[in-house]
Amino acid sequence: MTIGDKCPYCGRELLSGYLQSARQIIWSQEEKSISFRADEEGDLIVSRGIWNGSFADCRYCADCGIFLLERPVQPPKFSERLRGTFGRLRGGDTTE
Repeated sequence: MTIGDKCPYCGRELLSGYLQSARQIIWSQEEKSISFRADEEGDLIVSRGIWNGSFADCRYCADCGIFLLERPVQPPKFSERLRGTFGRLRGGDTTE
């Protein structure tokens, strides 16, 4: 689905902008209090960038007060990147 220029709820014009943060923005079904990495099954990374702040293209309906954004392509989970770099995480053979 591509977000258009009209709000899907009220039909009025959407404003274009960015959802921004000093840290990575993630979506998760559970509240995180210590680690804000998207490492759990189903967690999604919403933002791009990390070193100079994070941002996501976003549309906003001033009448409804909702933000709309498309799910970006997901990078590999942190544990998958480690496995790719260092082999299996728990000892043993590192061949597949």
